Amino acid sequence: WCLMADIEDKEILERVKKWFPKAKAYWEPHHDRFIKIKKFVRNHGDHAQWEDQEWTDRTSSIPPRLTLTENLLGPFTAQVANDLKQSDFGAQVKPKDSGTDPKLAKTRQGFHRGVQQIGGWANARDRAIEDLIDGGLGAWRFITRNTDPMSFQKEIEYLESDPVRMFHGDGTNRKSNFSDVTDSLYYEPYSKAKFKADFDKDPDSFLGKSECSPVWGNQTTGPWVS
Repeated sequence: WCLMADIEDKEILERVKKWFPKAKAYWEPHHDRFIKIKKFVRNHGDHAQWEDQEWTDRTSSIPPRLTLTENLLGPFTAQVANDLKQSDFGAQVKPKDSGTDPKLAKTRQGFHRGVQQIGGWANARDRAIEDLIDGGLGAWRFITRNTDPMSFQKEIEYLESDPVRMFHGDGTNRKSNFSDVTDSLYYEPYSKAKFKADFDKDPDSFLGKSECSPVWGNQTTGPWVS
């Protein structure tokens, strides 16, 4: 969270620090709308689909007004999502001209599909589809991991992603799939306990250092979550 790292990491963090506030300001309204819509679509029960003020007004009136709701949207969105999951999202590699090798293209296509099968692709894709149908935003991410603890060979792993944690540059992209984005960031809030466990540093004193950029929060404002 702070600019206290090796020179390579420091350069990366300085670059992120310049565009992160703009990205956060651009994406927060979209994230808030996603959370609100997904809650409305999926939640059940007494307080599920009411705004806080609406629920307070109804329960505090004399006599209290009913607030229990039966959410009928879930089955419909689930059906749309399940239909979409049946689609073939596998990579297709096609030779473009006479100078390319169809056999090599077929081999590369098999490689891509093999990575998807062993790399957690199905779970990451399904989560992205559900979020997209429910709330209008869906995303996955992939990382590289060591094939073995004693090996330096890497393989691709797909991970489920919470769209609210995704910041795609500063909002200047023009392509809907964000393929023209230069910088992007996956933002993960920490509880103080998790920060202590993962980094073995006291979070309050760590964020209180003068080298720490205010972009990442402070002892009071964050990036902590309960």
